[in-house]
Amino acid sequence: MRRSVVSRRGFRSLAVGLAGLSSLVFGTATAHADPEQPDAEPATAYVEGIDEVTDQHWTVRVYSPAMNTVIPLDVLRPADPSVPRPVVYALGGAGVGVIDGTGWMESSDIAEFFSDKNVNVVIPATGNFSYFTDWDLDDPVLGRNQWQTFLLEELPPVVELLDTDGKQSIIGMSMSAGSALDLAIRSGDLYSGVASLSGCVRTSDPVGQLYVRLVVERRGKGDVESMWGPADGSALGRARRLPQCGRLARQGLVPVEPQRSARRVRRPRSGTRGG
Repeated sequence: MRRSVVSRRGFRSLAVGLAGLSSLVFGTATAHADPEQPDAEPATAYVEGIDEVTDQHWTVRVYSPAMNTVIPLDVLRPADPSVPRPVVYALGGAGVGVIDGTGWMESSDIAEFFSDKNVNVVIPATGNFSYFTDWDLDDPVLGRNQWQTFLLEELPPVVELLDTDGKQSIIGMSMSAGSALDLAIRSGDLYSGVASLSGCVRTSDPVGQLYVRLVVERRGKGDVESMWGPADGSALGRARRLPQCGRLARQGLVPVEPQRSARRVRRPRSGTRGG
């Protein structure tokens, strides 16, 4: 049985402190509600609530100002949480949250793998067909997606509440394999490690664009131009180029070999659909 251990009201005061930290480090986030209105949401991300599934598996709900919604997260706690521990963000496949077998929790043994390791693992339980990027426009079907802002600016100060040691890494699989690399490139020195597993990271050439359309439009029923603009426009080629591994190397980040990183992570079960 799940037990609620933190309420939304209990974290309101923490949101005030995080607002100052966020504005100093990242700049002030833009909320989609008027902050002068009495019932407006705060301009800083905050924890709405936490449910304890087990001692080491929590489900955490974090409000995102950029997306004006609450994002559910699966959080795997360290084997020994007595001292600060690093964080690994794990992004899922195309249908995460809506199609069985496309997220880490249901398609791999990630919980078992990390159960004896001293690391916090933060897994978004949604983000389907979004490529975990900032979309140019709200989509009629897929809604508002501002994942780069959420993952790089809004979420890290909130995750610090888990008593972390400041070291953060990110991994992506299938749809998010290229996204993890792109986020690492854009993150400055936020991440100390990155891994890309079983994905198509090319998004700016014709083959890559076709793959993106298959994911976003055919499977997700969204409009790819809501995400990155027209395929023949400058925005796609400029912002969604092949991830620059040379820049990752200069940042001290070299993508690990998939065979090594996935060695003990089970392949998706037969009959499930990744992507």
